[in-house]
Amino acid sequence: MILVVGHRLGVRENQTGISFTGESGDLLTTGYLRDELNLESRAAIYLANVTRCFNPADTIPIGQYRTCFTNYMIPDVQYLTSLPARHRAILCLGAVAARYFFELAGFPRLRLRDVLGFQATPLPPWTLFVTYHPANLLVAPEYARITEVHLYLLDLFLHDRLPSRSQPTIVPPHNPWRFP
Repeated sequence: MILVVGHRLGVRENQTGISFTGESGDLLTTGYLRDELNLESRAAIYLANVTRCFNPADTIPIGQYRTCFTNYMIPDVQYLTSLPARHRAILCLGAVAARYFFELAGFPRLRLRDVLGFQATPLPPWTLFVTYHPANLLVAPEYARITEVHLYLLDLFLHDRLPSRSQPTIVPPHNPWRFP
């Protein structure tokens, strides 16, 4: 079972009421899940977002993200935990989704470039994986190879081939425009 979690609804998602529609959704469903992992026949896939509201200005305060996460995402995860599954993986797409799950796992606030090195982080009975959001790959295709590595690790996990203790896998490329 895989729970794929993004940031928030986009324009098309808000119109249709379905998560991951539009260009980034197409990349997710045809690229990430079908081509890279071939999960259609191997696992139950659930798509969700940290927030379930659309704000065209993207000005939702951080406190409201936490409220949405607590009120909606945690009950969803609890429900999915009650379903039978051999493996349980949460694939966080981007920094916003990763932040709250890693806080649940006991990590302090981490930047996405730091979190990307912590693949296969335990959050019993789930295991966390993180990669770039498909919308990011649409504007920065140079991250596609890194994303393939993350999905490869997820594939290893789903087939019982991931080493029991995973060291940081990759270091994202240095961005000279972003300061620590």
